[in-house]
Amino acid sequence: MLINPISFTSNNRSYVRTSADKKIKDTNCFTQIFRDDFPWNEFADYLQGHFKNARRVEVINQACSDGSEPFSLVIVLQEKLNQSEAEKFFPIYAYDYDEEVMQNAKNGRIYFSAVDYPRFNHMKLNKEKYFEYKGYDRHLALHSYDISDNLRKNVVFNSESVLETLGKMPNYKTDCIFICRNMYPYLSFYEMDNFRELLCKKLGVGSIVAFGNYDMDNFGSLIKGDLIRAGFAPALDGCNVIFAREHVRL
Repeated sequence: MLINPISFTSNNRSYVRTSADKKIKDTNCFTQIFRDDFPWNEFADYLQGHFKNARRVEVINQACSDGSEPFSLVIVLQEKLNQSEAEKFFPIYAYDYDEEVMQNAKNGRIYFSAVDYPRFNHMKLNKEKYFEYKGYDRHLALHSYDISDNLRKNVVFNSESVLETLGKMPNYKTDCIFICRNMYPYLSFYEMDNFRELLCKKLGVGSIVAFGNYDMDNFGSLIKGDLIRAGFAPALDGCNVIFAREHVRL
């Protein structure tokens, strides 16, 4: 199978899938390195304190697309936390329904366009620490990079739907971070209902769920309503996409 390069900023791969209830759903993959609808630095600081007594934290990144999101999280945790603090969050288990969109990352290759570089500067990061430059593709207008072993080893990629992932988890799992950003509107209504029900059943006290602005802008009242009723609360002041479970309401 031919895998086309996917850029962090020009990743607009579209495909059609069949939902769990046999509906035909159009899906669009769009992602960026350190996407600006998420408080990366504040999130890392919060995780450091929230899980200070945990020996191991399972991090699940659903709808991971080309790997930009789990790689962003690995980088910010390594930069903000000391080695022992960061290591308990690794590896991150990254899933996407679409096998093709993950292939470049699984093979250790990523592509940047010119607009990606300011994000590294904004985060005050040296991209050469994590990505080795390989060359420029004039036809694609993209720069090719190899992913460093230190970054690559901390993300495990697999193809799996969000309902499959949640279905395999034990009930009321503690010390867990479930990231499912900007994917909710692409679910069928049947899948949405099952997703919210499973999320509230599978994540236990102290666990965290993170959404994206696209989710909350379109279905925020529904998502937040179910989470609050189940015992979740906003984790960060002024942020409406990250929730921590404070208690369980049955």
